[in-house]
Amino acid sequence: MPYFSTTDNVELYYEDKGDGDPVVFLHGWTCNRHFFSEQISALREEYRVISLDLRGHGDSGHPQQGLTLERLATDVDEITSYLGLSPVSFVGWSMGAHVIFEYVEQFGCDNLERLVLIDMSPKLLTDDEWDLGLYGEFSHEENLETIGLFTPSWDRVAGDIFRDLLDKLSDEQLEWVIQESEKTPTNTAVNLWVAMVTNDYRETLPGIDVPTLVTYGEESNLYAPETAEFMTDQIPDSELVGFSDVGHGVPLGAPEELTEELEAFL
Repeated sequence: MPYFSTTDNVELYYEDKGDGDPVVFLHGWTCNRHFFSEQISALREEYRVISLDLRGHGDSGHPQQGLTLERLATDVDEITSYLGLSPVSFVGWSMGAHVIFEYVEQFGCDNLERLVLIDMSPKLLTDDEWDLGLYGEFSHEENLETIGLFTPSWDRVAGDIFRDLLDKLSDEQLEWVIQESEKTPTNTAVNLWVAMVTNDYRETLPGIDVPTLVTYGEESNLYAPETAEFMTDQIPDSELVGFSDVGHGVPLGAPEELTEELEAFL
């Protein structure tokens, strides 16, 4: 089983499959590499596909430290350097898109080939000047209430929260998602939720100077289509694709459609 040790001594589990131009998949909050299984299976025929469990998730180490988007992006930079991936394309779903934004903030786009962003907003908290975040109306007070729900024990409430977040998946898919998510330690869930809701990457978008595919679920109950349209307007060389009859869980809810778009874009 391949592991990579970061500079702060956290073991990251990753899988490296196929040959060709490198593509790295970055999963969502409290998820893992398995959420991209359909896309990885198809793309490995033509690409070198790297999927990893971000720190605190899946089979990677579950540390107390470094549970920030800044550190996750640094981890990605370290493992891509270790594997000699240059230039590299990133596919980021949900929190994985924030990891991409943070990577661009820290390391720029010189080592990047293409980017794919799946159903995410550059700013989750809403206010009087921004209504394209989570739910279209997610204030600081509502965020505190949300954190209070899962701070005592994430695994006890993961089911209720994911039934709300991924309401368009089948019952079988949803139960699998919940089982995978419940493996995430509470401190990982809390710290990275706080990291997402306190960051604002709107000013990062115009600096992305590589081709970018912005995608979203047309039935997403988290982000409106206008959120994806905003990002497409802000990123100079970008295109927009919506997936019908699917919500936030695009990799699971529209696996074939997403795979086709990735193959065409990459």
